[in-house]
Amino acid sequence: MFLPSNIKLHVILAVLCAAAWMAQQLPVRRSRLLQNSVPNPIGYVAVAVPLILFSGLRGNYGDTLFYRHSYILQLEKGVGKPAGWFHGNGLFSMVQYWCATGKELVHNGEPVWGQLMLLVISMCFLIPAVWVLYRYADGYAMAVFFFFATGTFMSSMNGIRQYAAAGILLMATRFLFEDNLWHGLLRYLPFCVLAWTMHSSALVMIPIFFVVRFRAFSWMSYLMLAGSVLAVLGSSFIMPGFLSSLKDTEFSVYATGGWFNSTDGVNILRVAAVLAPLVPAYLLRDDLQALGRQGDILINLNFLNAAIYVIGLYNWIFVRFTIYLSIYHVLLLCKLFSILKKKMGAMNIYSLGGMAAYFYYSSVANYDFIDFSNYWFPWLNTIH
Repeated sequence: MFLPSNIKLHVILAVLCAAAWMAQQLPVRRSRLLQNSVPNPIGYVAVAVPLILFSGLRGNYGDTLFYRHSYILQLEKGVGKPAGWFHGNGLFSMVQYWCATGKELVHNGEPVWGQLMLLVISMCFLIPAVWVLYRYADGYAMAVFFFFATGTFMSSMNGIRQYAAAGILLMATRFLFEDNLWHGLLRYLPFCVLAWTMHSSALVMIPIFFVVRFRAFSWMSYLMLAGSVLAVLGSSFIMPGFLSSLKDTEFSVYATGGWFNSTDGVNILRVAAVLAPLVPAYLLRDDLQALGRQGDILINLNFLNAAIYVIGLYNWIFVRFTIYLSIYHVLLLCKLFSILKKKMGAMNIYSLGGMAAYFYYSSVANYDFIDFSNYWFPWLNTIH
C-alpha cells in the first residue's frame, strides 16, 4: 500500500482521535485529579494497542538500529546474566538477557526476540503514557492529537531506555500531584528507584518533585526560566565544570566523546512552541486556580520543561531530560484549550489550535518520520 509518509501517519492519527472522541461520548466517571471526566475504557485500549504495535514492531528510527545491532552482537559473543537489578540500567539489562534466550527464533534473518525487546520497552512507556492522557487529560481526543502533534509519540522511539524509565514514573503521576507533600513523596520514591534501574537520570525527578510544588507564577517559576537563559549565556564558563563532573560516572562518554564540542541546539520553533502555552496559562491563571495545588504543579512542570528546552538551544542533548516532562505539556495544552473553548467557542478554538499544531507538527515534530520502517507491516514503511 503506497502512501506518502506524512499521509500514513495522518490517517493513523485521524483513526485514533476518532476512537478517543467516541470514548469521550460515553464517560464512565469523574477523576479527582485535574477534575476531568474519564472516557469509556474501550477508548483506552483502542488507542494504546495500535500505538504499541506501531512503535514496538518498528525496524529502525532514532536509536533503534543501535539497540538492535548491540543485541545481535551480544548474541554472537554470548550474553552473560547481568550482575543484578539495582544499578542504573539493571532492569533494562535483565530484559535484554531474557530476550536473548530466544535467539533461535528468526524473522527476515534477524532474532525475533530482539524485536520483542523493543515491543516490551514500547509497552513500558506507552501503556502508562496513554493511561495518563485517558485518565487525566481534559479532552481525551484532543490529548491524543497533541500526543502526535507535539512530537511526543515519535520521540518515544528515540532514547528508548529513558522513555521506559519515564513510563515507570508516569505510573506514579497521581502521587506527583498529591496535595500532601510527604504522603505523595513516600509513594513517589519507589517509582523513582524502579525507574533508575532503567536509566539513572530518572533520579532527577526527586528534586523536581519539590521544585514544582511552589505556587504557579511565583518567583520559583520565573527563576527556572531566568536560570536557563543564564545557563545558555554563560555556557563557556559552566560547561568545563559540568563535563568534569561527568568523567567518573556512567555518562563519561558524553564528557570525552565530543558531544558538547559543537553548539548543535534544538530547533528554535520547537522552543517557541514549548514556551507559547505559558502565555495563555498566565492570562488564564484565575481559571487555572480552580485546580488548586494540582494546577500549580502542572504549570511549574511546564515552566521546567520550557527552561530545559531553552538550555537545549546550546546543545540538543539537554532536551533528553524533558522526556520525563513532555506528557505534562500535553495535559496543560488540553486544559488551556478546554478553558478557551468555553470563552471563544468550540469552532474558533479548534480551528486556531489545529492550524498552529499542524504547522508545528509538519515543520518540526515530524521531520524524522521519513526514515521510519517496519519489518512486520511493510505498508507502513516510508522508505521506498
